[in-house]
Amino acid sequence: GHINFKSLVKALKEINYKYALTLEPLPPVSDPYLALEGGVSENIFDQYAAESIMGLKYFELIT
Repeated sequence: GHINFKSLVKALKEINYKYALTLEPLPPVSDPYLALEGGVSENIFDQYAAESIMGLKYFELIT
């Protein structure tokens, strides 16, 4: 991705941000709609969400 999540989480901690974050996980292809047309299982979106949450928790631990 193009977002430095480590710096983002660090900045949010520095300002004592305690509210929700919203992520938009997308398939790792240039056209996310193409992935849907290709018969990608909807379960993949649950997997992306779980991976995103784990990643944010990791950055929260190390910052």
